[in-house]
Amino acid sequence: MRKEYLYRFEKQFSYVGFKPLMNKGYTFQNTHYDYMPTYRSVGHSSIFTGGDPSSHGILTNDWYDPLEHKEIYYT
Repeated sequence: MRKEYLYRFEKQFSYVGFKPLMNKGYTFQNTHYDYMPTYRSVGHSSIFTGGDPSSHGILTNDWYDPLEHKEIYYT
């Protein structure tokens, strides 16, 4: 979600959802993840775990399944 949506739709948020995060949460400026490339599954895993690919093990959006002899997309 884009940052501007937090303020655009603020009136629609409840006090058990985004409002407490906006009122009592933290904002980090100028943050980055120190890895390349930023594939979708790698990025989601890094944000969720707080770690980089070397710690959570998700390196790309696809993997090779040796039983099926083909690449599998992560979804």
